[in-house]
Amino acid sequence: MHKNSVFLAFLIIIACAGMWYSCLGLYKLYKYSTLSQQAPATIDKWFVEQLPGDKYLVGAKYTFVFKEHTYHGTTLFNNWPFINPWAADAELQLKAKQKWNAWFSTSDPSYSSLEKNWPTKECLTASLLWALFLYFVWLGYRVSRQ
Repeated sequence: MHKNSVFLAFLIIIACAGMWYSCLGLYKLYKYSTLSQQAPATIDKWFVEQLPGDKYLVGAKYTFVFKEHTYHGTTLFNNWPFINPWAADAELQLKAKQKWNAWFSTSDPSYSSLEKNWPTKECLTASLLWALFLYFVWLGYRVSRQ
């Protein structure tokens, strides 16, 4: 293996970033997998929430019924934050016209959401970082042999 301290520090940084995105991806994948069942949801209220940095998210408060019990939930649609409230209001009007199903966990129906998204960004980023890490480890061994 190549013994240059800058090279080794670079490998450590890539490995730490790979670990971070792997843990984040596994956490989001776990949350994705627990939302295993769905039921028709009744939207009680639509709203626009302002985030720090002048970003806006569309959200909804909803109820659904599972095994004769009524559950309440709140979802923020955080895939696309909007940079102004007018765009968020326009998206809210589009979403309000749709019919929604609540995704929930059968073991704990109080854990629910209106959307179920595969953690594509985190899984892809973790995979690319680990591939980059393995490439540089291979390169370090290749350079040290010559």
